[in-house]
Amino acid sequence: PYPEVEYKWWELIDDLTVEVTENTTSAEEVTSAGFSISPNPAHQRAEVSLDGERVATVELLDLAGKRVLAPRAGASLDLAGVPAGTYVVVARTPEGARRIGRLAVR
Repeated sequence: PYPEVEYKWWELIDDLTVEVTENTTSAEEVTSAGFSISPNPAHQRAEVSLDGERVATVELLDLAGKRVLAPRAGASLDLAGVPAGTYVVVARTPEGARRIGRLAVR
C-alpha cells in the first residue's frame, strides 16, 4: 500500500533534543507520545502499541533511513535475521498518522 521510499530518520522525528556539554554533543530522540515497543531491546519479535490507537502497519528502518523491514500489517515485528543494532520503528494508524520510536535489536 505504500510506495518504495527510503526515509531519512531525521525527517521522521517530530522533536529532537540536542545537548552540548564540554565539547561533547549528544542527541536524544524524543519518541512520539503514546508510542511503545516491547520488549526493548528485542531479539526475535517486538510488539508496537499506540496508546489508544490501532496500529495499521509497522516498518523498520536503519539509522541511515534504509528500510530493513517493509511495511507489514499489524503491530508485530519479526526480527529474525535482523542484525543487532539500533533502528527506527515507523508505525501508521489506519488514518495514516505516523508515529516513530527507537528499537534496540540484540
